[in-house]
Amino acid sequence: MNQLEMKQMNPNTLSALRRLRMRHLELLCHLSEETTVSAAATRLNLTQPAVSKMITEIESVCNAALFTRGRTGITANDKGFLLIQTACDMVQSLARSLSEIQALEDGASGLLRMGSFS
Repeated sequence: MNQLEMKQMNPNTLSALRRLRMRHLELLCHLSEETTVSAAATRLNLTQPAVSKMITEIESVCNAALFTRGRTGITANDKGFLLIQTACDMVQSLARSLSEIQALEDGASGLLRMGSFS
């Protein structure tokens, strides 16, 4: 997203984006793999109440219910699945970029362009 796109963005959307943190995105990815808040909390080294609060924050940012809570755990609804997929894509993309940057710093990687005439 370039600076022009940021300026043209709906102010409410921009405000919501500013309230999301990397930890929220990580939590969403873990919730795609875990069926309980406690299990997600364990994976993130957080308490269950802290994770519950983060879920509430995410839903507040989205202004929508993203999960169904029940006795057997937590399940993403359609909106939740959409956000989870996007969050996981973002986390994976950032992780790849950081790995590539580290490889460039270590001198282990680079870009080689080759061409030939026939």
